[in-house]
Amino acid sequence: MPPGPHPAAEEIVAGRPLPACAVAVVALHGRGQDPRRLREQLAVPLGVDGAAVVLPAAPGGTWYPGRYADPPAANEPWLTRALDACAAALDRVAAAGVPPQRTVLAGFSQGACVAATLLARRGRRLGGAAILTGAIVGDPLVEPRLDGLPVVVTCSRRDPWIALADAARTADALTAAGADVRFLPRDDPEHRIAPADVDAVRELVLGAAR
Repeated sequence: MPPGPHPAAEEIVAGRPLPACAVAVVALHGRGQDPRRLREQLAVPLGVDGAAVVLPAAPGGTWYPGRYADPPAANEPWLTRALDACAAALDRVAAAGVPPQRTVLAGFSQGACVAATLLARRGRRLGGAAILTGAIVGDPLVEPRLDGLPVVVTCSRRDPWIALADAARTADALTAAGADVRFLPRDDPEHRIAPADVDAVRELVLGAAR
């Protein structure tokens, strides 16, 4: 059983300190990973001057125990804790003086599923969101309106963990809720953050900074 709710115990901030940043990114790592690995995979190659990247940590490296396609109840209460941790990280960014329109939410793999599910269940005013090889947990239904939210959804046709069709359904659901979605499928045998993913996040971050 995954550990209890201590989601921010190992949170790190890369780049600029939050009070001095021009734009902030909250980035959620994948299953079995940690903030330091995501810092090397995303925050460092992102290379945006003036950006702060907040990297929360899942307890035990896992946001929830099952698969994203499982019935949502099978991943409770861990999924709700993960959503709370993600929302709390965004709230900490706002409390540091960074407005929502200059904040981007990003996630990879299981972290992308958490980010997508947060948008689907709770919505957020943000400058953008990047769902990197992920999908909404459970039914791909989006309850709140996401009018105009810039979103990028990426996935490989050959990814071993996230089905391309599920990533596409997530993109469609976010679009139906009013988000401005770009769906970027690719052909890649590796489960990874690809250079094109970094480029897509950079574009969102630069747009939020403006």
